[in-house]
Amino acid sequence: MKTRFKFGTLLLVSGLISGCSSSSSGPGPDPGPLAPTITSFISSAPQVNQGSSATLSWSLTGSPTALTLDGVSLSLTQTSATVTPLRRQTYTLVATGGGASDTKTVTVVARGLSLLAGNVTSSGTADGNGAAARFNQPIYLSVDAQGNAFVSDARNNSVRKVTPGGIVTTVAGITGTQGYLDGPVATALFYLPRGHAFDSAGNLYVMDAFNEVVRKVSGGVVSTFCGTFNTQGSLDGAPNVALFYSPNGMTMDLSGNLIITDSNNYTLRKVTPAGVATTIAGTAGVTGFADGTGSAASFGYITGPAVDAAGNIFVADESYHTIRKIASTGQVTTFAGTAGAAASVDGLGSAARFNYPVQIAIDSGANLYVSDLYNATIRKITSAGLVSTIVGQPGVQNAAPGPFPASLFEPLGVAVLPNGDLVILSGHAVFMATAP
Repeated sequence: MKTRFKFGTLLLVSGLISGCSSSSSGPGPDPGPLAPTITSFISSAPQVNQGSSATLSWSLTGSPTALTLDGVSLSLTQTSATVTPLRRQTYTLVATGGGASDTKTVTVVARGLSLLAGNVTSSGTADGNGAAARFNQPIYLSVDAQGNAFVSDARNNSVRKVTPGGIVTTVAGITGTQGYLDGPVATALFYLPRGHAFDSAGNLYVMDAFNEVVRKVSGGVVSTFCGTFNTQGSLDGAPNVALFYSPNGMTMDLSGNLIITDSNNYTLRKVTPAGVATTIAGTAGVTGFADGTGSAASFGYITGPAVDAAGNIFVADESYHTIRKIASTGQVTTFAGTAGAAASVDGLGSAARFNYPVQIAIDSGANLYVSDLYNATIRKITSAGLVSTIVGQPGVQNAAPGPFPASLFEPLGVAVLPNGDLVILSGHAVFMATAP
């Protein structure tokens, strides 16, 4: 009789034999340390006063073979560390093992005033890092989208750039050399530059006050944008026709117009992207203090200015110790302070007091920041007109960094960084107020 094989049964038996053979081969290779995971990395406080400490703590899973905090090796059993942050400091924790690594960061803010660049009492012309740099009467500030501060270094007749890390370079002009010359930024000449502003394309406009013109810095070249060199006056019109008289402050509105405080004409001017000048409010040569619309209003020596998202313009009327508001209709009102009343008083609207307010900056929440020169303070004004003192001590003319309120010496310029911190000019130095 012939034997018939059942292939299904044969395959089953073969599989069982194979399985038995595999199970008798012993345990597999050691998988080694498990890759670590940082499951939490936190600070005991998101903000501390400058000079104070915070505790960073963390937890891990896996089997790390190395642990570092900002590049410094830690014990593998360590779960916390004490740190003293400077300004806004981000800490990085890295756990390594099993051929992999995990990274987490946490930022701690140190609230207070710190030196960014320069020396309050020592003037000079040096580029460099932090306290090694030198300025000579820095007077106006603006910032770009990257958080760099630009300084009109008046008596150095140049525009300087200060990075968030405090590195100072010269953007345009020859430090220490006054004059008037268009051309490459390295050879162009200015004479006591004042306010400046950026347009949406990143071009820089500079108020070359004692040359009576607005200059443009674009593509590494300086040109005259509006005004007539060395000719004082007040005349609206085309770029080569318009006249100014020691114009001081400058900002850019949302439509790309330059807003200029034509200080010795006692007027507020506008220059379009095409370079055409017009007068918004005040009457050339007429000084005084009167609210009203257009030419019916009058000012003293005005500086600033700042523009909010609604197109309202704010200027500092130094002569009358007030902050004035100019609506898009040209109507001028007194926003804060009382004309002729110099003091240091916080409060709402006319109840507040200033003592020679100089420059104004504005943040994304429509809060104004004012450098109050002879009060040695930085004042904050909400959109409702409520004034408070946020940096410095009234009447204490001494630049001393530290936790707020700290102190300042005759602050001239103020600007708001993209993160809400302030840059402040005091003496021959640039300061940063972190989380004011």
